[in-house]
Amino acid sequence: MTYPSFSLQPPRLAVWLVNLFTVPDSAEAIMGDLLEEFSQIAHQAGVVFARRWYWRQSLKTIVHLICAAYRAAPWLTSAGVVGGSLAQRLLFRLVTPTIFAVLVRYQIPEHRIPHRFLV
Repeated sequence: MTYPSFSLQPPRLAVWLVNLFTVPDSAEAIMGDLLEEFSQIAHQAGVVFARRWYWRQSLKTIVHLICAAYRAAPWLTSAGVVGGSLAQRLLFRLVTPTIFAVLVRYQIPEHRIPHRFLV
């Protein structure tokens, strides 16, 4: 299916998130269904409405896929969530001092640092 313009593309971040949580065997079917419905809605109700619809459907799909994974393998899914949380905390504690050491070493002024890193 080809699109006449760039504006008829679904949100790239939503597409990426669905692909991230989808099993490779069913990814093509899920993405194809979402894309087909997105195209129909965009032609009927407009691109803005279709993008909002795509985001809602993407989030519903991700929640459904996570729940299905938990039902299929609850211990493995729980271990993945706990392990990911612990890894994220450990990496944050290791990386943050390194970032600030580089900032101090090279005397990067605060106004050049993105606000999200200062919080």
